[in-house]
Amino acid sequence: MSARKQESDTMVEKTKVRPDIRKLKIRDVLHVGTEDKGEVFKVTKLGENTFILDQGGDLREYGRAVMAKNIYTFAEKFKAVYWITHEEE
Repeated sequence: MSARKQESDTMVEKTKVRPDIRKLKIRDVLHVGTEDKGEVFKVTKLGENTFILDQGGDLREYGRAVMAKNIYTFAEKFKAVYWITHEEE
């Protein structure tokens, strides 16, 4: 059984279907990457319209519309895969 696991040792399902970031819960982390490179960046939902983009430790805050455009732009250029985890407080 060679399923991929996150550091927390919980199973994480990857998908090629871009998630609707409006449906993420507070503290959900959307990981965006490719099958080849793994995670390229991650997006953490802090509030209804507040998201943090973490690109290799470079943190930037964006609203929902700009964050959705960033994800869409990446998906247009690469065969993106997505998976969601949740940060505990």
